[in-house]
Amino acid sequence: MRWVFALALLAQPAMAEIYVTDGSANGSPPNRISVWSDTANGNPPPLRRIVGARTGIGNGSNGLSDIITISSRQEILVANNSLFRIQSFQLGANGDALPLRELQLNGQPKGLAYIPLTDEIVVAPANFSALHFHSRSATGNAAPTRTISGSNTGIGSIPTDIVYLFGLDQIAVSDYVPGDLNFAKRIQVFARTASGNVAPVRVIQGAATQLALCNARSAGITTDNTGTEIIIGCFNQVLTFSATANGDVAPVRRIAGFATTLSGVSDVAFLFGEQGQPSTLVVTQFSGSTSLARFDASANGDVAPLSTLSSTALTQARSVATETITLLQDGYE
Repeated sequence: MRWVFALALLAQPAMAEIYVTDGSANGSPPNRISVWSDTANGNPPPLRRIVGARTGIGNGSNGLSDIITISSRQEILVANNSLFRIQSFQLGANGDALPLRELQLNGQPKGLAYIPLTDEIVVAPANFSALHFHSRSATGNAAPTRTISGSNTGIGSIPTDIVYLFGLDQIAVSDYVPGDLNFAKRIQVFARTASGNVAPVRVIQGAATQLALCNARSAGITTDNTGTEIIIGCFNQVLTFSATANGDVAPVRRIAGFATTLSGVSDVAFLFGEQGQPSTLVVTQFSGSTSLARFDASANGDVAPLSTLSSTALTQARSVATETITLLQDGYE
C-alpha cells in the first residue's frame, strides 16, 4: 500500500503513458519497448525506448508477444516469445537497460497476466495446452508453482492472451477453437485458484460472439476499470463481452467499420482515467497501417478513434500496456 499524505492536496492532473512492443522480423528495427504519452497523436517520436544488447530482448522473428505494467512494483514485464523467457524492467527504464530479472521457460510465452492478490504471474506457453503460475519474483529456471492443464480444461495448444478479471477474481484466456481451420477464437474463464485438470467455469464461443472473425494473429484481451468486462481485439474489430457471459452470446459492444480505421488488431489495453479524466481504450495494429488508435471506453459501432498514433518510429506493433501516474508537487505518487 502506498501512503500519500498532505502532498496529495497538491496533486496535478494525472499523466499516462502507453507501452508498445514492436520490431521487425528481420531485426531492422530490432525488438524493443517504445513508450509514448497517452496524448500522442500523429507522428511523434517515443518518449523512451528500451532497446539494445544489454536488454537481452534479442532479435527473434516472434518478438515480444505481450507486455504488462505493475504500478505497485514499479515494473514492466514482457513475454519474450523468441527467447522463451519473461523479462522484468524498471518502470521508467530507457535505452540499453539491463533487466531486473529473467525467468526462463520451456515454451514460448504467448500471453501474460498479473494477479496482485497473490503477487503471481500467469503465463500461457505455446504447445503446452496449459496455464502456468509463477511468483512474480521468480528467476532462472524456476518451475511453476501450479498449472491448469489437462483434457478437462479445453485449453488449446496456442493460447493467445490472458487477463485477470479482478472484479470477479477469475482468469480469462483467449485461444483457438480446436480443429477450426479458420482459427476461430473463444474465451475461457477459470477460477483464480484453479489448479490441475479442471474445467472452465464459462466459455464464450459460437457464431453470435463474432469471435470466428478473428485471425491467427489477433486475440489480445483486457478488462475494464471494474474488472467485469472482457475486451478482445479481433482482426478488424474490437469486441466487448460481459465477464459473466457464457456460451454463444453476442458482444455488448462492437467497434468495427470504415471510420474506425482498424486493420489487423493485435492487442488492446484499457487506460484508466484519474481525477475526472475519462477512461479510454488503446488498440495496436500489426498489419495494414501499423498504428495505435485510442477510443472512448464506451465506444460502439463504426466510430472514429479519439486519436491515432501512426509514428514512423513504430514497426509491426504486437502488444500494448498502459500506466497512469499522479503527479505531486515533488514527483510521482
